Amino acid sequence: MTGRHIVRLTSWVLLAMGAVACAQEPKPAVAVPGNFRSFVVADERFDKGSLRNRAGKMHCLVSDNGLYPVVAVFSRTTPDKTDAGLSKLVTRLDKLVVEHRAERLGAFVIFLTLGKEYPEDDQRDLKAKAVADLSTQLKSGNVPFGVAASKSDAVSAWEVSDADDLTVILYSKMKIIQKWTFAADKPIGDEESKAVEDAVKKLLKK
Repeated sequence: MTGRHIVRLTSWVLLAMGAVACAQEPKPAVAVPGNFRSFVVADERFDKGSLRNRAGKMHCLVSDNGLYPVVAVFSRTTPDKTDAGLSKLVTRLDKLVVEHRAERLGAFVIFLTLGKEYPEDDQRDLKAKAVADLSTQLKSGNVPFGVAASKSDAVSAWEVSDADDLTVILYSKMKIIQKWTFAADKPIGDEESKAVEDAVKKLLKK
C-alpha cells in the first residue's frame, strides 16, 4: 500500500469516527417549563399540623421536590375504579416513593378536570371529591393529588395535549428525562406502567 493510499485511508477512518461520534452525541435535555399550581385535594406526606401540608390549599407540587427526581402525572379524567390503568400506575408510584426515600423520589398527580381555575369553577367541590375518593380507595398517601383547569398557561407550557387523556413525565434536576402519553381510547396498561417504573429505577441507579 502506497503512502498516498495510507493517507486517504487514515482520513476516511477519521471522518467515519467523527460521524459516529456525532451520531452518538446525546440530545440536550429539555428543561421543566416551570411551576404548576393546583388545588391539593389529598396529601398525607406530612402531618396535618405541619406547615408543609398543603392539602385543601392552592399549591405548586413541582416546587416541593426541588432538584430531586419526580414523576409528574397529568390526567384529564378521574377513574372511579382501583383497577383502572391510572390507578395501577399510582399504586406503583406510591410503592416506589416509599422504596426510594433515600433518593428523595417524588411523585404527584394533577387531575385536569376543571373548566375554570379552581376558585372560579362551580363544579370544583364535586370534582375535588371524586379525586379525594380515589385517593382514599388507593391509599396512596405518598402521592399527592391535585385538581386544576383543563386549559391554562401551565398546561400549555408543560405541553399536555388536549388529545391525550394521560401524560406522564419523569424529570430530575429540573430536566425532563422521559415522557409518555396515552389517548382515552388507548389507556395505560400494566406493560406501560412497568416501563415507567423501569425508567425510574434506571434513573436512580445513575
